[in-house]
Amino acid sequence: MAGGSARPVRPDVGSSLIGVQGTLNRLLTASAILLLAAGPGLPADALWDSAVRLFARDRALYATRIWTDVSEYDGRGNRRVTRQTEIEVRTDARGVAQSRLLWVRENGHDLAITDAVSSASEAVTPDSADPSREGQAAAMAVLELSPFDPELQSQIELLRVNRNAAPRAEYRYTLQHDQLSVHGTAWLDAGDGTPVRLMATVEPLPRFVRQLTVEQHFTRSSLGWHTSRVNISAEGGFLFVRRRIEITMQFLDHAVSRQQADSGARP
Repeated sequence: MAGGSARPVRPDVGSSLIGVQGTLNRLLTASAILLLAAGPGLPADALWDSAVRLFARDRALYATRIWTDVSEYDGRGNRRVTRQTEIEVRTDARGVAQSRLLWVRENGHDLAITDAVSSASEAVTPDSADPSREGQAAAMAVLELSPFDPELQSQIELLRVNRNAAPRAEYRYTLQHDQLSVHGTAWLDAGDGTPVRLMATVEPLPRFVRQLTVEQHFTRSSLGWHTSRVNISAEGGFLFVRRRIEITMQFLDHAVSRQQADSGARP
């Protein structure tokens, strides 16, 4: 990697904002990798029905490389920290994901990967884990609870807002799960129902968080349909200290999980 001299990774750089850093490793296996089980129950909308079937069919696909770009800003909008990473992901015969940090760059300098980084997720964002379990659970709700999951269809309130529009059909949805409520908008291909984009947030928000938005982009490849990019934007603060974090994650080089494929996830 180009950049300055290597120095040890500091897992405590910056401030905790929403606990995303404590849950991104779970995102690798839950939201991005899409290793979720299918189940019965579909809404009475043909395009949405198609999206749910596509989710169930291609749930065995996962990204073998994940590239991240994290920026942290202070209350004046000045960028304090930037960090880029690349993570390699593999699944074993049981379908369990294993991640490995390949490289880290912070503020333009390459960092040495040391024992201070115990997992790839610790190096994704420049701050320590949020101690609030409730905050982590709320952040993960947006990332993990896909509105296309067949098992969650009975928990979704769905409204199509542009029936005559093309080329994208727009849906507003609310997904109730335990004590959380995920509110979002999904855009599907108006021709075949393929999900193209998703934007969502959660209520209630974690402590000290004023705004949280998760945006997912989807694409098709030779293997099937999968997540291509996730953008996370969060703003909050404690007392008079305000901070904003922006995260971009790109999902590359997809493969099929052997365990999920053997279970009949794909035709």
